[in-house]
Amino acid sequence: MTCNEVRELLGTAIDGELRREDEGLFKRHLAACVQCRSVFELETMAKHIVRSKVRRAVTPPHLYEEIVRALRAERGAFSGLLEWLERALTARVIIPTVTTAAAAVVLFLLYAPGGRFDNATRHTAANDIINQSIVNFALLRSGEMKPTVVSCYPEGVAGYFERNGVRFTVNVKSLNDCDWYGASSSDYDGVTQAHVVYKIGDDLLYVYQVNEEQLQDGSLLQLPPAAKKSLAETDWYADPEHPDCNVIVWKSNGVLSTAVSTMQKDKLLALLTN
Repeated sequence: MTCNEVRELLGTAIDGELRREDEGLFKRHLAACVQCRSVFELETMAKHIVRSKVRRAVTPPHLYEEIVRALRAERGAFSGLLEWLERALTARVIIPTVTTAAAAVVLFLLYAPGGRFDNATRHTAANDIINQSIVNFALLRSGEMKPTVVSCYPEGVAGYFERNGVRFTVNVKSLNDCDWYGASSSDYDGVTQAHVVYKIGDDLLYVYQVNEEQLQDGSLLQLPPAAKKSLAETDWYADPEHPDCNVIVWKSNGVLSTAVSTMQKDKLLALLTN
């Protein structure tokens, strides 16, 4: 299967509707082609974000033009997202009512690396969640911070949080090719923090989780303004790139999570949204 053939089938594959005779060829091509695999991962993430924020409706022509025009302005960094959205808007009749979908897509672009809100992305306060997550990740990589519990299975570390009185539901994802899972918990000025670590080949993935209620007035924990705005609109925030890691923040079921990893951002997003 060629790259062009794979690109034509991306939408069908993401929807889980590939024909049986195409599925094996498609997967083998992705395993061998880094470029097509990256596009597939990016489009999977984009579709997840859009689907989480919109209900099905016929796309008004003026809204289609508005979204595509905004994406074309950012095409260099998000060409895969633009190609998928153009196909979705014209061929699959999904997307939005009024401005919700435009906000979900365009806000993700604005708050991603190189976006237009750089002055609002700073996170240097000691109680800033992103700052704490990056510091913890550095300590993990240096060996100064170690998981309390390590297991080959996600259930092995999920039970740790229950036994140690963490009063919110900590999300421990079951990941393919994960060598081991780690867990620990800590207290910061009375705030319970859950720490989940995944070792996947050469990559280390660290996820910091807290009860979302701890962010209500900003007195206990903080986030930069850009993160707050993006989370309010899309439930997701991609922090501007750091020299040695990528940072993704999201909220779900009353829990705020921050993932820090050495893996590439498109791969990280695909992993977190599956």
